[in-house]
Amino acid sequence: MNLKKVAIIGRANVGKSTLFNRLVRRRMAIVDDYSGLTRDRLSGICNFEGYSFEVIDMAGWNLDKKGEFTDKIKFQIRKAIEDADLLLFMVDVKEGINPLDYEIKKEIVNYNKKIILVGNKADNKSAQENLWEFYNLGLGEPVLISSAHGIGVPVLLDKIIDTLKLEELPEDNIEEEPIKISIVGKPNVGKSTLLNALLGEERVIVDDTPGTTLDAIDVNIKMGERNFMLIDTAGIRKKSSIKTDVEFYSIKRTEDAILRSHVALFVMDAERGISIPDKKIAYTIEEFKKARVIVFNKWDKRMEKSKKYYERLVEYELPLLKNSPIIYASALKKIGIKNILNEVSNVYKNYTKNIKTSEINKILQELITFYPPPLVGKKRLKIYYATQVGIKPPTFLFFVNRIDYVKLNYISYLKNNFIRIFDFYGSPVVLKFKERPRRKIG
Repeated sequence: MNLKKVAIIGRANVGKSTLFNRLVRRRMAIVDDYSGLTRDRLSGICNFEGYSFEVIDMAGWNLDKKGEFTDKIKFQIRKAIEDADLLLFMVDVKEGINPLDYEIKKEIVNYNKKIILVGNKADNKSAQENLWEFYNLGLGEPVLISSAHGIGVPVLLDKIIDTLKLEELPEDNIEEEPIKISIVGKPNVGKSTLLNALLGEERVIVDDTPGTTLDAIDVNIKMGERNFMLIDTAGIRKKSSIKTDVEFYSIKRTEDAILRSHVALFVMDAERGISIPDKKIAYTIEEFKKARVIVFNKWDKRMEKSKKYYERLVEYELPLLKNSPIIYASALKKIGIKNILNEVSNVYKNYTKNIKTSEINKILQELITFYPPPLVGKKRLKIYYATQVGIKPPTFLFFVNRIDYVKLNYISYLKNNFIRIFDFYGSPVVLKFKERPRRKIG
């Protein structure tokens, strides 16, 4: 299903990201009193009364600023405009018209796109006193809204639907859920470069300054018949290095991105090895019970260390992720990139795998026979049977005689063997126990 694309444009701090968050009904874009926080293109899906379209948020456009980094932002804005079917040109009716509004209008009309003028911050009558000024833009009557309070947004949505001539989607026309991949790692390990390599275009701004990406960036991609959603994130840093509220929320957004993903693509710097922040990220991935693929990026700068060296490094330094596929890549030189989505598909398959109850209990009996539960005093843990009760992650419920007889070492024994025998490579496995006195299996 190819959705129509609607891009929100305007100068900094007119409320573009607030409207974006409201349309996609998720707090994807960072919103604060500082101007110029959004740097990359953010995209999300707006679903409204049976109609759907893609929404694109972007940085505030300042045509006067110069510099390489600013040029990259301008490239992102212009690329989004080229891809869009409709532009929402947002202005601030409370502040009144700004000379930069004229400059932006002059620029965007050259693209021959459909344009809706959106007057934001129209919270009350006094805020609308400057409304007449905006007719001078020559774009017709503004649609008045308050993106912060939701005022006028349904009217705007109706106009978007009419302008694009959208057709209502039948209920059975639902695409398979995309595999959601959070690209995580500490700052400056090449996450955004990796995302751009996967996309084959410069979708996310890449810069040598650590922490360039503040938002979590959602990008859709298709390989064969499989849909993926790539979520690029800000790098997770030590809390002691967090200096601003914006950076705090950026780190929170990274954790939220991991939480709403299926697979964490954990990027580390092959040149520098595994650090304390890497261990923190590994803990977060395991804590949220996400499938995982490890990528050692900058493989071309690894100082001739072997793959075996990195396998052992993961085993000893990141024991929580030892059951994970490892890809050796150079995002900059496009080495190893083709293997990533295939490996993600494999671990997602394991993450959503269901095992028949009969197979579970056959293996369980063999494991108990080979290594019986240890004695607790003069009594022993009895495991009656087990069944799978969930996926994402695969979750198993064991019925036992006494919960307090279940010890960590035996849980590890069962879990490790379930991972090995049922092939949950790259996926966490959760074991739960419940007291239920019954006849022992076998």
